[in-house]
Amino acid sequence: MERAIARVSETPADGTAGRGPARRVVIVGGLAAFLLMAAAVVWLMPPNMDEMLPFHVLACRTHPASVLNSFREPCDGSYLLHGPFGLTVQRAYGYVGGLSSFLYAPFHAAAPGLVTQYLVGLGWLGLFAALLSRLSSRPGLAFWLTLSFFPFVYQFTHDTGPIRIAAVAFPAAALLVRAVAGRGLMLQGIGGALTGVLFTLALEDKPFFVYLLPAAVIFAATGLVTPAAALRPSSAEEWRTVLRRAVNAWPFGLGFTIVFAIGAALVLFSTTADGSVYLDALRRSRQALPTSLILDLNIGYLGAWSTFAHRVYDAPPKTILTLLQVATVAFYAASAAAAVMWMGRALLSVRIVLLGACFAALAVVFLATGNVWAGHHAVFLLIPLVAILIEIVAAAPRRAATALMAAYLGLGVVSAAAVFSRAPQIQSSPERDRIIAAVNRDEEAAGSIVNHSAWGIYYIHALYAPRPALVVYTEPLVEKDARAILDIARRTGRRTLYQTCFGPDCTVLSLDAAFGGAVSFREVPLGTRHWRLFTATVAP
Repeated sequence: MERAIARVSETPADGTAGRGPARRVVIVGGLAAFLLMAAAVVWLMPPNMDEMLPFHVLACRTHPASVLNSFREPCDGSYLLHGPFGLTVQRAYGYVGGLSSFLYAPFHAAAPGLVTQYLVGLGWLGLFAALLSRLSSRPGLAFWLTLSFFPFVYQFTHDTGPIRIAAVAFPAAALLVRAVAGRGLMLQGIGGALTGVLFTLALEDKPFFVYLLPAAVIFAATGLVTPAAALRPSSAEEWRTVLRRAVNAWPFGLGFTIVFAIGAALVLFSTTADGSVYLDALRRSRQALPTSLILDLNIGYLGAWSTFAHRVYDAPPKTILTLLQVATVAFYAASAAAAVMWMGRALLSVRIVLLGACFAALAVVFLATGNVWAGHHAVFLLIPLVAILIEIVAAAPRRAATALMAAYLGLGVVSAAAVFSRAPQIQSSPERDRIIAAVNRDEEAAGSIVNHSAWGIYYIHALYAPRPALVVYTEPLVEKDARAILDIARRTGRRTLYQTCFGPDCTVLSLDAAFGGAVSFREVPLGTRHWRLFTATVAP
């Protein structure tokens, strides 16, 4: 067994499982699986509204009239954070910062649209895969296995987290550790400071990163280990060597601690528009769920990869879901058997142990906090698991490695296909495209106001409306908000009022009543089944 491991570890780190079939499976199979899944999620899958939530700061800034939007998810400064020295930061949401908007802005300016947004997401996935691969004993193998993993392809494109910056922070921190380990004190301090900046940015993007911090630190520690060491048992001397490296990295730890402590304080102890401390506001908004439910949900995501698309599609039919679960569990079992058979005592190597500790830290924190319920949370559990899987495949003989990779790629493609066996949920229905197209005429945007009164369309339209447009969101639609909308329309000379909604109360009679009879609505015929568009003329 050890001779087999030695042969694997001596092969060139060129990104394949060696010559022959395994190489073709990795490159051709990985590329084909990635292209199939990427094409499907970019061009076939409709968006969930929350995918545009991280870019709401950009939506507000690129639409001057949006400052009048003081309703739900406003652009009137309600989400400003006030720090020391007059520093202000605009958040996209109560617990989402403005960094995603800043990073996406150049792409949005060059070619605004959903395809651009999704291609940028795939770019983030490519960066994540490239960074993660540099930590592996087989970089190219790691790159393709990461790039062609359906939960990653889906979450990086249809990012309802946001997760991109936090996910990239994991391998980026480990590479910074590796780059400066054993170097001069100043260089190590700089590396630690850069890691502190990176983690601060991830925290600003979404304070959920606090939950990920213990695991991110453990993952960063894998940078102290030689990648090839994952394929051989770690002797007591190797453990002592890694421990010495960790102790000698104190300048890195000091630089990180100082910078991250300052950065986290600037973010979490800023004050909101109503004078609350941001950290206190986050605590008040936290909603805990039963531990049993959190456990069931996260096991469900790990047990059937198609369920990561739950924000857009319902779960596949029960029979298909059961088959996917059985196949996924069988794949995990085969991977575990391969690990025992061909890695043996290497399963206790420093790198594998650290990756296991990273997964355990995530699982404990997720269960303890009680509000980690969505696929964009559970996807972080997969980062250390995929890293371990890569080392298992790298350690296996050619035929076994080829079989594991084929099963991995096939399961990912089948999981993606199962997602499309269901119609999108009403909130994510493609019918919204017809509505947005109907109200997005440039020549009318400056003379109209669009009010969305059902969840599922506002963030999309707010980001991709013409520049003169005024898009607001009131759910539920109450008489007070209706009067305010009419007042804005009259003050700004916007004589056309558009109203969207779906559901049993989405009728002309209900809308006329909500607006107190001040306007008379008529439906715009679009041939839709659920979503409906109405219009009314606002008198001066």
